[in-house]
Amino acid sequence: MEPLVVGIANCLIGGVEITRYQNGWARDRIDIVLSRTPLTIRQKMEALPGKHSDFSGQAAHTTDIEFHHCVEAKVKAAERIADDVCWLLALATGSPVQPFSYFRGRYGRSQNVTYSAQVFRPLITPTDGEAIRHFLTSTWPAFRKLKRSRRLPAIIDYLVLADRPRQPSEISTLLAFTALESLKSTHSRGQRGEFEARVRRMLEAVGMQRGLCHLVTLRNKIVHEGLAGMPHNKVRRHYDRLQDILREYLLRLLGYHGSYLLYSSAARQSRVLR
Repeated sequence: MEPLVVGIANCLIGGVEITRYQNGWARDRIDIVLSRTPLTIRQKMEALPGKHSDFSGQAAHTTDIEFHHCVEAKVKAAERIADDVCWLLALATGSPVQPFSYFRGRYGRSQNVTYSAQVFRPLITPTDGEAIRHFLTSTWPAFRKLKRSRRLPAIIDYLVLADRPRQPSEISTLLAFTALESLKSTHSRGQRGEFEARVRRMLEAVGMQRGLCHLVTLRNKIVHEGLAGMPHNKVRRHYDRLQDILREYLLRLLGYHGSYLLYSSAARQSRVLR
């Protein structure tokens, strides 16, 4: 039986398991079971840790997801699993991880890659394959349950787009606020009230308490006036804090327990969710 191989772009991670080749070996794969389906996430040799910075700003085939025991009747379900793995890997790495080809042997289909890879303030240490595997297994059940009702793919897409290089700080901040607005709306459908109060209730539902006054002021300035009207470094501090809030909220929503990197520390410091 030919395996189903899904080609992935812009996924810059490390492996756990070792593959032995004729000329040596590489820690280039993560073997994992999701939705009772065994699969392998395999990095290309040229996209292993130590070479990730070479891919920043480029759209490249970095990874394959392999389904080795996939009967024809299960192909569509396996493709959906691969698509969802990519959304979670995008959240973990901060890079627009995208499936672009689906092949069994010589037969399949492919599509264009929309965005280029980015190496900037990941949520989970990307070179730590074991951390990536733990992130996938721990968030998988909740992600699949909530992805439609909470619009999680769109949220992840906005967070990744917000960090695209060479765009005005107001655009990045507005994209992050749009993600927050969507999460607020899907949490409290049919409810009324002020923006700040509804966001506060949403955060409290997962055990978070955050002061939102300055963020709400910045949101209102950008939405109603188009510009922040404050120095760039101050906008950046508010944006960093907003990213921290969004990331922690998503991790709590998805039931994650473990270490993650703080956006506001430029991914140099970590925090543990227990």
